[in-house]
Amino acid sequence: MRGETPFFQRLNLQIRGLLPVVTTVLLLLVGLIPWHLPSLAMITPAYPLIAVYFWSIYQPHRLPFWVTFLIGVLQDLLLGMPVGQAALGLLLIQGLVVSQRRFFIAKPFRVVWWGFAIVAPLSAALSWAIASILRDGFVPVLPVVAQTVVTVLLYPVFGGVFGWIQQKALQTPQ
Repeated sequence: MRGETPFFQRLNLQIRGLLPVVTTVLLLLVGLIPWHLPSLAMITPAYPLIAVYFWSIYQPHRLPFWVTFLIGVLQDLLLGMPVGQAALGLLLIQGLVVSQRRFFIAKPFRVVWWGFAIVAPLSAALSWAIASILRDGFVPVLPVVAQTVVTVLLYPVFGGVFGWIQQKALQTPQ
């Protein structure tokens, strides 16, 4: 950032500060892409959950609750779900993770992943329960379980990418 004017320095920092929001929205959009993988067509990982979990631990001030709410509403609108279902789930998980942030912040990656392996099924169970209530009957549980397993298995990939982004782009420059 040497040689930049103060305006461009501030702009650079503000753009960098938006990376948690941008990555969460990008993962939401990735989840909309039809991958046409045999036997996995109906199983889309809960990508926004991965991002909300990670950023709620490491950069909670850069992903405020109101933004998470809007991302959840956008997810509901894009997927044709009842408006508020994803928003509620993401907000509850974000609140839980932020409340436990002190526990996770200095722990090794495997502990953070273990925490995600607990949070993801909670989120899936909440979504399943809401969907079942709204449909006035039980939604099949096997796709929800498969989605949760795939989401938990993918967390290390995205957690690694987000960790790199945090280290390279979100640290205060000297």
